[in-house]
Amino acid sequence: MGLDTRGRLSTPTCTTIARPTSLCTHPACLAVHRPPTMVMLAWTGRPRPTQTYTHALTGGGSHNGDGGGGGGGGVTEGSSGADEEELGPFWDFLDNEIRPIKPLPSCPESQKIFSEHKEMARKYLVLQQEIFNLRKRKSALENKLSQAEKLEQLGNQRYQDKIRELESKRENLRHTHSRLRQQLEQIRTRQEEQQKQQQQQDDGTEVDLDHHLPLPPP
Repeated sequence: MGLDTRGRLSTPTCTTIARPTSLCTHPACLAVHRPPTMVMLAWTGRPRPTQTYTHALTGGGSHNGDGGGGGGGGVTEGSSGADEEELGPFWDFLDNEIRPIKPLPSCPESQKIFSEHKEMARKYLVLQQEIFNLRKRKSALENKLSQAEKLEQLGNQRYQDKIRELESKRENLRHTHSRLRQQLEQIRTRQEEQQKQQQQQDDGTEVDLDHHLPLPPP
C-alpha cells in the first residue's frame, strides 16, 4: 500500500525485470543454439605434416593442458596464444571453417565449446596424420612391389634368353651330328668300294698267274 500523487491509496504492482532476449553473441555460443547440422571434416589438399607433433596430437587431455577427455578449465585472454602453441604448426593445417574460434573469457559456455572444438581438431589432425602415414607406407610397399616385379621380369627375361640359347645350341648340335653321320656313311661307302675294287684286282691277278703256270708232265 502507498499514496499516489493525489493522496489516494494505491495498489502495489509487480515489476517484471526483462530478461535478455539473446544469449552470448559469441559465434561458438550461437552455433550451439542453431538447428543441428552435420559437419564433415574433409582434407582440403594442403601439404600434410611430415612428423607427428606428439604433445598436441597424442595427448589425452584438452589443449588447455588439463587432464581428462575433451573438457577444459578456464580460458583467459592470454591463453589463446598458448592454445596455438600447443597445436603447434598444425594449427595452420586447419581450415577456417573447422578451426576453433577463440572463446569469450566471461562466457563459460563459450569456453567449454572451445575446449570441445579443440579436442575435435586434435582428433582430426591425428586422423590426417594416420592417413598420411598409411599413404606413405602404401607408396613404399608399391615401390617395393614394383622393384620386385621388375626383378622378376628381368629374371624371367634372362631365363627365356637362356632357354633360347640352349635350344639354339641343341639345333646346332643336331645339324652337326647329322652332317658328321653323313660324312661317316660316305667314308664307309668309299672304303667298301675300295675294298671291292681291291678284291677284284686280287682275284684277277690270281687268275692270270694260273694261266701262265706250266702244266705238269704226264
